[in-house]
Amino acid sequence: MALTDAEKARIRYHLGYTNVNDTFALGFGVPQGNTFQRPLELHFDNVDRNAEPFVRQCIHELDCIEQQRSKFRESLEFESAGNVKFRGSAAFAELDVQYQQWQAKLGDILGSYPNPTSVANNLGSGGVVEPTGC
Repeated sequence: MALTDAEKARIRYHLGYTNVNDTFALGFGVPQGNTFQRPLELHFDNVDRNAEPFVRQCIHELDCIEQQRSKFRESLEFESAGNVKFRGSAAFAELDVQYQQWQAKLGDILGSYPNPTSVANNLGSGGVVEPTGC
């Protein structure tokens, strides 16, 4: 069974690509072509049917990690409750690492990497930070 449109949308979402039916999108407020997204779109229809379960597992894991981050966010304001100490932002950071690992696995299977211009992926856009001297 080929990937469904819903699965393709989830993949785009988790890899930081747009889910719009347009050849241009905004990146950092500037119109840009979807150059990085094009290989992903081409590969959707060529996924080996034996690899589809791995793709679906990656989508499931990414969805679960995102749900955990959302639930965990509610407890970030507490450092402890009685004798119970919360791991706080360290645990949240661990979820981010796991998310990036599953993102990378998904990208490897599909032959496409997470969007390098996505602000949500914290990958930056390939620019260099110049020292200001101050």
